[in-house]
Amino acid sequence: MAKDTTENLHWLLSRSRQMMRIREFDRLVPTVLNAFLELSRGQRAWLFTVDGEKAEPVCRGQAVCDGGELIKKLPPLIKRTVARVCKDRTPHISVETADEPNMPPQLVASIPLMLTDHDVVGAVHIEGQQVCDDQTHELRPALLELLAQQVAVAMENARFFESATNDPLTGLPNSSFFLVETNKALRVASIDQPAGILLLDLDGFKRVNDAAGAEMGDRALADIAATIAEVLRTDGLVARYSSDKFAILITSTGDMSMQVMLHDVAERARAVVNTKKYHGVQMSACIGGLCFPSATSDYEHGADVVAAAEDVLNQARALGPGSVRIR
Repeated sequence: MAKDTTENLHWLLSRSRQMMRIREFDRLVPTVLNAFLELSRGQRAWLFTVDGEKAEPVCRGQAVCDGGELIKKLPPLIKRTVARVCKDRTPHISVETADEPNMPPQLVASIPLMLTDHDVVGAVHIEGQQVCDDQTHELRPALLELLAQQVAVAMENARFFESATNDPLTGLPNSSFFLVETNKALRVASIDQPAGILLLDLDGFKRVNDAAGAEMGDRALADIAATIAEVLRTDGLVARYSSDKFAILITSTGDMSMQVMLHDVAERARAVVNTKKYHGVQMSACIGGLCFPSATSDYEHGADVVAAAEDVLNQARALGPGSVRIR
């Protein structure tokens, strides 16, 4: 961290821009923690969010400096300290001189993450020996608090983005986000390097709702979504497209052709759905998919690709439950 005030502010501005560009909360967490470690020169840091209903800090991630070791169990003292600073809306920052000579000072800092209206959205806790390149370096509480303000805004931006683009029941991206990503894929795809899309429609899912009620149906749908997302987590983007329909966007195939990749992903998705049974109802799914662009079809928008995939899905449905058709 530069010692000059102007350089400090440039550093903060750069980190703030970096964080504001991150829209996924899980990706934001390590960036935030590393920024606090870099600024404070502490050894380890934890990021907490505040539960909206209970107002209790929940640990969302931990980071350590080079060579440090992660602590598997959060110490109770840290929990209490973070809870206190969130409640009081007041940071706790202390640097204690080490007892032994030539030892770096010990840092303990808990800082609430507050928006301009003083709503606490979380906290960061930092501790450990201050590892400094310059023996004259001192912790600057004002800079840490300024960084905390920027982090609070970045966290809220990520939350708003996720709430706008994620399905609240399953946590998967929703149809709007899927269409945006399909448009992006369409712009860069080519005949030589096509992308692919799959639509998966659960067969007769209404029977689960009829057998056990809508609430149990929602639980079943969330379970299926989580399983599909886990099985296909490295293959492409999995989204909930409508009530009991899922969409999968594939842009990279490794050494496979896109056609082979689509068949492989479709068969694995179908197989995992076939393992599900809820209240006596055995699950299955029809799947339709296609490559884009193609020699015979010219799509202008992502919605055109999805509409074409719907046609292929309808062809799969016509073959009967559990059918797959790839064009």
